Amino acid sequence: MLVSGTDSGGAYLHFALFPARPPELPATSTAEIGFLVAEVEALHVSAVAAGVRVWQEATMRILRIAVVLALIYVGIVVAFESFIGVLQPADESTLVITTFEPDGSARDRVVSRLGSDGKLYVAANHWPRAWYERALENPDVQATIDGAKGDYRAVPVTGAEHDRVDGENSLPLVFRILTGFPPRYFLRLDPREAAGGSR
Repeated sequence: MLVSGTDSGGAYLHFALFPARPPELPATSTAEIGFLVAEVEALHVSAVAAGVRVWQEATMRILRIAVVLALIYVGIVVAFESFIGVLQPADESTLVITTFEPDGSARDRVVSRLGSDGKLYVAANHWPRAWYERALENPDVQATIDGAKGDYRAVPVTGAEHDRVDGENSLPLVFRILTGFPPRYFLRLDPREAAGGSR
């Protein structure tokens, strides 16, 4: 339906039939009706009073509900990420990676310990990933595994290797939902002696 105004304050209501499927949309079919409504505002009030659902109001109501639900979801994600960031829970499936700032100061972070094809990997599974960015800038890192600290070279993982590690170490759907579906990145930790050089 199309509404067009008139100089007298009324409005023309135009009704047209549209094909049900693309690619014909938005061309009309042969049926089209138009007539003048002198008091369109009064008609609107009468329609609402009669219980007729007005498209604009229904749409705005749905939009408001969608916005509220989106805000609630964002709040849940922020709360969960903050909880993980503060507590940094550690167990036998985690390790502590030590990355270094440009001034040489060390930063520790508990991350998931992953394995694939006999190699050691860590994953950035959350939106906060400052440790990952530091490891990209300075790949000479340290990792503490079961209480033993060693020197490693952090190597970004891409392509088929990324897909293999991701497939072998998939995350539960509930976890993905609670973290807001962040993109997942992997680093392979090669022992520094094997990688060559030392910090």
